[in-house]
Amino acid sequence: MKSTFKMESPGKMECTLTMTMELATWKELNNQLADKYPSWQLSNVISKLLAEATKTFYEHGEVID
Repeated sequence: MKSTFKMESPGKMECTLTMTMELATWKELNNQLADKYPSWQLSNVISKLLAEATKTFYEHGEVID
């Protein structure tokens, strides 16, 4: 059996990127992102991550920078 693989619209193919950074680095990255498409969407997701992390740590009496 033979088969070939061809992408018809590579620009529309969805990709996933997993990134692990210290919380302080996430904050720095978020401050550097532009307010235009599509970076504002990444900024929005990072802001949610930061808000949840801050809420979690403050609820447990820990201080984060």
